[in-house]
Amino acid sequence: MKLLCTGAQVCVIIAPDVFEMNEEGKAYVVDPEGADEEIIQRVIDQCPSKAIFWVEEG
Repeated sequence: MKLLCTGAQVCVIIAPDVFEMNEEGKAYVVDPEGADEEIIQRVIDQCPSKAIFWVEEG
């Protein structure tokens, strides 16, 4: 995610309990369980650089 992130902060605005910005101005996940899937999907849909996406486990 950090490599694609442009620092638009859409994720932090929509899901502040899930995402924070680092010193480089890139978003990172602090709590993947900090919002329900509907909110995370909204972040995915609105991220201008498409840096956030679902990853299947296993």
